Amino acid sequence: MNKIFRKRLNSHIMEMVKYLRYVFNDFFVIALMFFIGALSLSYSNLLRNLQTNLWWEPLLVIIVILFSVHLGTMVTLIKQPDQVFLTPKEYDFKSYFQAALKYSYLMASLIQFLVWFILLPFMSISFGWKTLYLVFVLILMLLIKFYLLEIEFLQIRRSHPSPLLRKMLFNWIIPIGILGIAFYIGLPTALFLTLVCIFGVTYEKLHQFNVVNWQYVINTEDKRMNRVYRFFSLFTDVPSLPSKLHRRKYLDPLLKPLKKDQKHLFSNLYLRTFIRDNDTSSLYFRLLLVGFVLLVFVNNQILAILISVLFIYLTGIQIIPFFNYFDDNVLIHIYPVNEKIKVKNFRKLLQLLLMIEMLLLLIGMLIAKDSLQTILISIVLWLIEIYFLTVTLLNKKNKN
Repeated sequence: MNKIFRKRLNSHIMEMVKYLRYVFNDFFVIALMFFIGALSLSYSNLLRNLQTNLWWEPLLVIIVILFSVHLGTMVTLIKQPDQVFLTPKEYDFKSYFQAALKYSYLMASLIQFLVWFILLPFMSISFGWKTLYLVFVLILMLLIKFYLLEIEFLQIRRSHPSPLLRKMLFNWIIPIGILGIAFYIGLPTALFLTLVCIFGVTYEKLHQFNVVNWQYVINTEDKRMNRVYRFFSLFTDVPSLPSKLHRRKYLDPLLKPLKKDQKHLFSNLYLRTFIRDNDTSSLYFRLLLVGFVLLVFVNNQILAILISVLFIYLTGIQIIPFFNYFDDNVLIHIYPVNEKIKVKNFRKLLQLLLMIEMLLLLIGMLIAKDSLQTILISIVLWLIEIYFLTVTLLNKKNKN
């Protein structure tokens, strides 16, 4: 079973590397460097003016750590056919899930280490802690993460899902209590209680039956991979991402102004499908919301410009693959419509969506009271970027 997991893990890593090449393209890397640099500058200014022993400082650290330990979920790499073809080996899956737990914990530990490294100067200044206590915080974060992963893997061999109250108790209330003890009573006590919790979960795990809850494992892994694919879909086409359509009758008034003639055939098709396609439309609206919220709360002028430019780019890159949505539909190819009309119709839709985003980002900047110079520079960059996305890049994609 270990060989099966290693083979799947190698295939999984190769797939992730393939998509990451598209994520870390030249434009995104440059924008990310400026973004991290501006955030680092803001964080440095915050630390410079930070006072010790304020009431909100331990509370803020607890909230950050609490959400960080919930990053990085169970990775099993189980597939739908396994429920049929690997059922005879069900009792031998112990080594497979042990290997899956090790990999899941390794990936989650990297996230915990990164969050701890970011919090280091904040905790050092706020609490006046020395190196030993700061290392204790890292150990506590790693132990809590291991405990939460054990809870997830414990569910694999349960015939029924855990009740909501049980999930709330083990996944949120206990970690909150441990972190509260760590920062208000003492770190050694919190470490001891975490070890007790891990021992309790491990004891229950050892006394479980070897029957696998296939439906839970398959659904959990599918949800995890869908989240990963949705992120990659912001940068490139992802064939593995399943598409879901919803009727959304309440949005039909948006379609009424469109003319029902040959020149607007693809305008009708693209807009109607965009409204009904859950993946494309939800990604678009999520980007709108996240970009708007960031601009409202970001005070750094340079960072505001970079965020706005980055989100316009991400939105355009996400929607451009939608141009080929009907390529596999045979009936579309027999329509007596010129390819230029298709490109023109799609360009209008893309321009409309980017203009709506541009307007929303502008409102976010006005709420944040950014300077007139920042707003004007942003508008100029947005217009250049929209031209590049809707003309240059779209024409290039159409030729390919």
